[in-house]
Amino acid sequence: MAETNFVDYYSILKVGPKATAEEIKRAYMEQIKEVHPDRLQSLPEAVQEEAARKSQLLNQAKELLLDDEKREVYDISYRHYMSEAIARAAQQGFGGGNYNDYMQGAEEILRQREVYLSANRSKTRIFIIIAIVVMGILSAIWRFFSPSDIAKMTLPKETVLRETPAKTIKASGPVRAITLVSNGSELVVGDENGNISVWPIGQDTSLPIKSIAIGAPVLATATDGEWLAVGTGVGDIKLLTLSDGKVQKTLEGHRASISDLEFSPDGKTLASSGLDNTIQIWEMPEGKLARSLLGVAFPIYSIAFVENGTRIAFADDRIAIAWNWSDNTRKQLTMQGQKILAVDALGKWVAIGGLDNTLKQVHLGNGTIRECTLETSAITAICYNPGGDVVVSGSEDGNIRIYGAESGRKLKAIGAHNGRITRVIFSPDGSKIISASLDGTVKVWPFSLDSF
Repeated sequence: MAETNFVDYYSILKVGPKATAEEIKRAYMEQIKEVHPDRLQSLPEAVQEEAARKSQLLNQAKELLLDDEKREVYDISYRHYMSEAIARAAQQGFGGGNYNDYMQGAEEILRQREVYLSANRSKTRIFIIIAIVVMGILSAIWRFFSPSDIAKMTLPKETVLRETPAKTIKASGPVRAITLVSNGSELVVGDENGNISVWPIGQDTSLPIKSIAIGAPVLATATDGEWLAVGTGVGDIKLLTLSDGKVQKTLEGHRASISDLEFSPDGKTLASSGLDNTIQIWEMPEGKLARSLLGVAFPIYSIAFVENGTRIAFADDRIAIAWNWSDNTRKQLTMQGQKILAVDALGKWVAIGGLDNTLKQVHLGNGTIRECTLETSAITAICYNPGGDVVVSGSEDGNIRIYGAESGRKLKAIGAHNGRITRVIFSPDGSKIISASLDGTVKVWPFSLDSF
């Protein structure tokens, strides 16, 4: 099937090809609420049109992927699409590899998918029998324990502190992107309503210094000190000059929403990830596409430069990978129990977290793993402090958790937001933690190592 005629419904729902019916339903419900007309009445017409288009695609994806017969037929087209996309990329020299290398990768991806589909069909009856047995066991347990008792048996009770932030910023919509500029004195906030606002960190004001209408949901931002890169829900990247806030260039390379943006430490490279299952490498300041990582089977939610910019850490569903984009080699770091949603790195250490409620650190050189405390909520954002002493997570439950980087021990939990935390970052001097959330707020929290 030609690329122009193919719609990747898995990417639209932000799930992988192995997603269960329940995962598909959950992903649909989570996203359809974000584009409901009632939430968009006061927004620009362009934003409303984009939301209507996304709503239509979400409904199409749900209808097709929840119908077993339609999905089986669709998966055949999906396999062809994956193969063709990788072949085209290889012929263009993307990723620094050759045609044979890419096709070998494609064959492995398709083989794994075939095994999965065959196993699913043959094991359906076995699964039903096992499910009946398991439900019988659970019902017996339920006679003796309440749900709260079972929770107490699995995890110790957590003390969540209710602290007052040093500053609270109210955006015009759910916030998915924050970036510090001007040596940490100003904060760029991007929201799903298509607005960028710039706020002074050290001043008590309810008004931003500057507001910029992007015209599409803002999902990621990054800066090198001169440029502000803005990733949107329509798949393009806008490059703005920080001095005047004007859009100078638009980079087009993704076919779905941008999920993350990162400048390399030297500012010469911009990396972008998307829900089209790709990572793009752009040469700055020209904005020229230098490399594309294709052949990934699942949407990529988060990326981070490792080893002073020589590699990029990312996750292919449950597998954390370090990609050397200059020679196109990959190294598997670890595998999680469920989907990985957040990645950060400092030096040779890579921190990952996701739907299995665990935060794990992996050393790129020797493979050493540091496990942090198992939590009660999915981890949706991660960052190291500048000195690498602590790693901070933001979660689905709106809480911030601080861990000792070396020990993995939880030092503190803060009840920060009333919705999922989408980003956590440190100020350059390490004295502040800044968190953003789908509740439409950004909060600044004082931080000191001396308090632990």
